[in-house]
Amino acid sequence: MRDEVEELRDEERDEVDEARDEVQEVRDEVRDDVEEVRDDVEEVRIDVEEVRNDVEEVRDDVEEVRDEVEEVRDDVEEVRDEMRNDVEEVRDDVEEVRDEVEEVRGDVEEVRDEVDEVKDG
Repeated sequence: MRDEVEELRDEERDEVDEARDEVQEVRDEVRDDVEEVRDDVEEVRIDVEEVRNDVEEVRDDVEEVRDEVEEVRDDVEEVRDEMRNDVEEVRDDVEEVRDEVEEVRGDVEEVRDEVDEVKDG
């Protein structure tokens, strides 16, 4: 009977050892899986950070372009104003020249009349 008890104990020990080995294998697998998930999470975190940086760069570029567009708009408006002023000045100058031409025509007419009087006279 002692042999039978010993044999049962040995069998139980073997079963316990097998169960421990199985538990250890499962633990190792879980540990490996957890490590893989951690690595994946770190890769995703890095990717997210890179995307954030890219988005920030694009935002900065968009802001730069907006500023440049605003500068160009201001420049265009300034040039328009200058052109309007220049056109107005040219119109005024043309009007002055027309007035002067009209005066000269009047003077020429007077001189012609005087010349005609002298000829007739």
